[in-house]
Amino acid sequence: MRTKKLLVMAALSVAAVTSWAQVYSVNAVGYVNVTIPADGVQLALLANPLNGTNNLLSTILPLTDDNFLTTVYLWDTTAQNYSISVWFTASGGGWQPDLVAPPGQGFFILGVSSSGTMSITFVGEVPQGHLVNTLQAGPNISLNSSIVPQQGTLDQLGFPGEFLDTVYLWDVDGSIAGTPQNYVPLVNFGGPGTWDPNYAIKVAQGFFVAKAPDNTGLEWARDFSVNNP
Repeated sequence: MRTKKLLVMAALSVAAVTSWAQVYSVNAVGYVNVTIPADGVQLALLANPLNGTNNLLSTILPLTDDNFLTTVYLWDTTAQNYSISVWFTASGGGWQPDLVAPPGQGFFILGVSSSGTMSITFVGEVPQGHLVNTLQAGPNISLNSSIVPQQGTLDQLGFPGEFLDTVYLWDVDGSIAGTPQNYVPLVNFGGPGTWDPNYAIKVAQGFFVAKAPDNTGLEWARDFSVNNP
């Protein structure tokens, strides 16, 4: 019940992402384009796929005055609640507060633009080496993403599932399971290869992880190199 309650709180009316991430470089430095709704009502569930110089919102999401009151919701795994940052225009203070969103951490964004959509370009270095993402022990939840900017199923991305762990994707436009603006649970029924259903995770896509109540926290670790993916 607690997990369900937290996920309901987390929903926030997320809706259609009109164009998902395209990676344009296989070198150590690259960029990823994402287009999100920006009507001030719909939200998108994103993740920073590349290392910026410091991963502050002001670095990875440099917006314009047209994006006044765009809001980012970062999940605080300790408090099990959101930390909120609001864009107050480039000429009037930028992101306040200027929070950090490193690769591996998902976040909601409520976009605002006169065009109704917002194109975001993440620029930075592709994370390489021994990469570790810590997953919360049950019944707490975490909002994660793949540190490596690759698309794939949880198994292909090396995600360490245990019995009855659940990953919640957000079906922003109904293209995942025909349930727009709703969660799609991926349940582990006994280790690797047993996720049901087994949908792919997109680049720059965040998702919630709910470990089963008796399962401990785990490290989602990968050794990655652009020369040997």
